[in-house]
Amino acid sequence: MASDLLPSPLDDIPGRVKYNLFAADEATEFHRKGDPDVTCSKLKRKTPPVPAALGCLAVILGMLSSRAFVVAAETLYNGIELPTPWPPRVPVFPDSLTTPPYLVSPPTVIPIDVGRQLLIDDFLIEESTLSRRFHRPTYHPANPVLTPDKEWEQAQGAPMAMPYSGGVWFDPADEKFKAWYMGGYNQHLCYAESHDGVTWTKPALDVVQGTNIVLPGGATESNTLWLDLNEKDPKRRCKFFTERGGAIGNLVYRASQDGIHDWTGELWESGRCGDRTTVFYNPFRDKWVINVRESYSPGRRGRSKRYAEVEDINDRTSVDWPAQDNVPLWVTADRPMDAPNPEIGFAPQLYHLDCMAYESVMLGLFSIFRGYFHADSGEGRLVYPGRPKHNDVCVGFSRDGFHWHRPDHRPFLTFSDRRGDWNWGNMQSVGGGILVVGDYLYIYCSGRAGEGRGTGHPLRYDADGSMGLAVLRRDGFASMDAGASGGTLTTRKLRFGGKHLFVNTDAVAGELRVEVLDGAGKVFDPFTKENCNAIRANGTAQPVAWKGATDLSNVSGKVVRFRFSLTNGRLYAFWVSPDMAGASQGYVGAGGPGFTSHRDTTGLAAFPNNRPPLVDAGADQTLREQSGQGKASVTLDASRSVDPDGRIETFDWRENGQPMASGSRVTVMLPPGTHSLTLTASDDGGAVGYGNVRVAVRPQEDPVPLRDGLVLWLKADAIQGLDDGDAVQVWPDGAETHLDPFQPDPAKQPLWKKNAIHGLPAVRFDGVDDNLRTRYYRDLLFTSSKVSVLAVFKASGAVETRGLVSSDWAGFCTMSEKGGSLAYLTAYQTPTGESVWKNLFASLPGRVRPDVWTCGAMIRSGDQEGETQLVVDGVRNDDGTPIPYHGTNTERGFIGCLRGETGSWNGELAEILIYGDALSEKDYRPVERYLRQKYGLDDASMP
Repeated sequence: MASDLLPSPLDDIPGRVKYNLFAADEATEFHRKGDPDVTCSKLKRKTPPVPAALGCLAVILGMLSSRAFVVAAETLYNGIELPTPWPPRVPVFPDSLTTPPYLVSPPTVIPIDVGRQLLIDDFLIEESTLSRRFHRPTYHPANPVLTPDKEWEQAQGAPMAMPYSGGVWFDPADEKFKAWYMGGYNQHLCYAESHDGVTWTKPALDVVQGTNIVLPGGATESNTLWLDLNEKDPKRRCKFFTERGGAIGNLVYRASQDGIHDWTGELWESGRCGDRTTVFYNPFRDKWVINVRESYSPGRRGRSKRYAEVEDINDRTSVDWPAQDNVPLWVTADRPMDAPNPEIGFAPQLYHLDCMAYESVMLGLFSIFRGYFHADSGEGRLVYPGRPKHNDVCVGFSRDGFHWHRPDHRPFLTFSDRRGDWNWGNMQSVGGGILVVGDYLYIYCSGRAGEGRGTGHPLRYDADGSMGLAVLRRDGFASMDAGASGGTLTTRKLRFGGKHLFVNTDAVAGELRVEVLDGAGKVFDPFTKENCNAIRANGTAQPVAWKGATDLSNVSGKVVRFRFSLTNGRLYAFWVSPDMAGASQGYVGAGGPGFTSHRDTTGLAAFPNNRPPLVDAGADQTLREQSGQGKASVTLDASRSVDPDGRIETFDWRENGQPMASGSRVTVMLPPGTHSLTLTASDDGGAVGYGNVRVAVRPQEDPVPLRDGLVLWLKADAIQGLDDGDAVQVWPDGAETHLDPFQPDPAKQPLWKKNAIHGLPAVRFDGVDDNLRTRYYRDLLFTSSKVSVLAVFKASGAVETRGLVSSDWAGFCTMSEKGGSLAYLTAYQTPTGESVWKNLFASLPGRVRPDVWTCGAMIRSGDQEGETQLVVDGVRNDDGTPIPYHGTNTERGFIGCLRGETGSWNGELAEILIYGDALSEKDYRPVERYLRQKYGLDDASMP
């Protein structure tokens, strides 16, 4: 019903709560159609012609009398209906992030009048043959852009000039970038400003004469400065929230008109909370959220977050929770997916989360804590004395403001491994999060050099904090890509009230065309692919036009689908604007030049007069060094870079801030290691754009791991003479025993995959009956009580009881009842002499992740408690269970199945080493490091 009804006009703050009473069948129909704003006025076509108020009253009374009514839940701007009660209550944190309910069951019709529609997940996508690629920002070559260079920033020998979280904003009132930051370790709230977001000044103010201090002693373990452009009381335009009391304390709120003068007293003090408790505003629902750090968490994944939703942030009663447990659990680290640092050996935790509205989603910057570099504190092993803790920042997205989706678990803001760099460790995000500057996003962060620059503070590993800047293409978190053969993306059913379709796309080497379909999939004339003017350009706001139509007026308000046809290009976002300037009506984080508020109501008018180049530094590369040179010849290609309104004059390539080459296509020599190269491109008007590329150079030959006690060494790259997809009959053994597993039956032979893991091959087992077997060897098959197994492998699809290695003992096996955990199975004799197979202990549930490469190690030194240990991706994952004495004597062992050729492995195996002894940590860690470095797993950015 009511398919011809237009959606209601966009509210100033979209998605407010609407409690509506209407007939149950009509309610179902409206929600099925995804209408976000059902009211009695929309039922008037089915009611008698009486005055509107009486008509609505009659409808309501009729429904009450028949009891055929429902109370509609809150429906958001994007058609998502929130469940009741809200926020959801969970008793404990799950091991991994659950799939958001709106991705499991998206609205039947999705309104898209708010913001650019990002393609970071499948919420908007019905079907697609394009591939999704996630992108990471480029650090600005001027970093750090704010440093502790003032006397008052040196307190206690711990230099500090960094937001923590603080706030970085663009203020449209005086058109300045503004930063509020910690000056001195846990000392003062200070203020800096900038006209371009890169060069910052610290003005001499009158609060503490001659300094830029705005609140003496105001910066503590965590704070947030929120520039509230919606606040009706001008004296509370700048809201400051700071944690007081250390690891367990309270949050305090005070305010100021300009963030410098006339601060109020404490407007409220919250209930108990941990440090790194901050505040953000969700404009999609007109709610404030206090992001409460879990201050104690037995069995709750350590550092985690709770969620306190506040209607009026100025109301002190709304934050006076009696105990932290009254605040709902919210989010934690994704234990199966957040890769640990293998050198530290610590299960990651969620150190902090800063949130902000960007276009049509809530954006989350997740600081993931992977342990201490500097001390054995029970949270890792001593690795680098004086180095700040291992925090890096990942990105996540939410369409309902509560449930998070983190499809890319690589660090988004990384630290440097070079001692002395401003970001040697402890990366943190800032309040406000991101700013929109023309075609780019400016993403500010903080990092610490620790003892890298020789400070003498008692907390030396935490000292020397600075502010950095990362730059990303606008909407550039993810793209849907097509190659030369092309592909299509068809959206779900959409509805909009605008008239002009815009796209953010890079099709400079190909083309993009769009057609408009009705709800049944039939093309609306004249919006056909053939009538669409092909886009063969690279731009962040490109209008789409069709021959025979001036705009989308004919389909505005109707249920439609868009079908994008793309070749040799990337599609980042699309949106339908009410005007030809392309204003998205979405949110722009902490603002930016050209915007009059924190929403995009200006479109193309917000772009600078001279737009900077859009830089493409080329695809990431993995290659080996050349013989005898000690370096690899690497070609860098920026030919896809374009300038929107001029021409590019210069291309400059840098590594670690140092110049290395100039030109759009250059060849450089790089030594073994992982290189992050920055490209800056300047146009004929002096505007500069930024991009980066990662190049992994491997040595000509891989280092040889420990050989003593090695009885079986299988490497997929040692298999010669096969093409991609060929069957493996024999896998040559690289150990001196030359056991060479084999399979004479062609139906059971696994396949050799050429580029399975970061450019290296693997052997693929089908999960049905593929396996290899080898002959008897005492140290391999009669293991007694000592054995070590190390492997690089990937389980595919559903995880069930399958053996990766066995010899009538199973070394690596995934168990369905453990949700994909890594388990060690063995046989032992019962008192009656019966041979029993038993899962003696398992790793933490979910540690072995389907479709993700894993580096595992199992070391057994005896049969007492703690004498068998399981390490997955560098982290100890066993529970110390004692394992009885065991031994087997068999004629053969298996690769790719359990004993008796049952439980075939479903997945890929790149390399495995088996030692006939228990390796000490001193010995097995170098073998593990060899495997991680060889297969690109040494970098936490690679899962």
